Amino acid sequence: MSKNDSATVKTIKFLLPSLIAFMLCVLGMYEFLPCVIASAVFTVGFASAAIASITMVAGTWAMFGEATGVYALLLWLVALNMVMMLRLRKPYRTTLVISAIIISFAILLFVLMKSKEAGVKPFEDIINSVVALYLALGYIPPYQEIYDLGLMFLMLAGMFYAWINLLFTRMFAIRSEQATTIKPMARYELWQLSSYFNIGAIVITVCIIALGLLRVNNATLYAYAGIFVIGLPLCVQGFSFLGFMGRTGCLLFRTKYMLIIAMLALFPLSLIILVILGTVEQIFRFRQKALNR
Repeated sequence: MSKNDSATVKTIKFLLPSLIAFMLCVLGMYEFLPCVIASAVFTVGFASAAIASITMVAGTWAMFGEATGVYALLLWLVALNMVMMLRLRKPYRTTLVISAIIISFAILLFVLMKSKEAGVKPFEDIINSVVALYLALGYIPPYQEIYDLGLMFLMLAGMFYAWINLLFTRMFAIRSEQATTIKPMARYELWQLSSYFNIGAIVITVCIIALGLLRVNNATLYAYAGIFVIGLPLCVQGFSFLGFMGRTGCLLFRTKYMLIIAMLALFPLSLIILVILGTVEQIFRFRQKALNR
């Protein structure tokens, strides 16, 4: 907020994040709330962001019920994560992955709570719609594949909204008076997971195998959760690796926009491809070797 602004302009700027947050809640566009809150911290200040946060969480809870309120609260954690990571100058890849995991978990919990409120099984309406589509086309519905596709859509949604929120937050942050504190963003083609990720992935994999061998109740659900936590970061890295290959002339895709279109056209197979590529790059570090030559 500029020191030369009049009192009226300062008041409008101060209340604008709350107004935008309220409008997004009314329109049901909750997934874009994190960038509004986080951007307010950098451009207007903590007081304005705090009022917008109360509007976002308490207002949503009061107007639309517990499930939506909890959803808004988890999305507020995404805003908190972005503010902390940007202020501490942490890697953007870490910020993106944590935000994507929180958003995907928030969407999953929101669907589960809404199903409980309606007195139906989780995802029953969605599954019935997909099954009806298969039957209308004359195919036998593959129930397991429907669940797998749901997991992939959940990963894609988390990644997409986390990316959008991070880009908008950074865009406003670097135009604020705190721009000098913001870490420069490396090109997405160079995003790389740290070696600590390997340790975490091995621990989660061992736990999943142990739960299966011990025949623990809901072991499949834990397995899906573990696969999601490991697969999402690898998916992001796979996309980054593909971008690097395109930039160095190894692929036909020279721009990220062409790459995004190709990934959408091949969905859901593209997510599996990205996870495989991310895993290969995490093991062999091709980009690091190419840059060190």
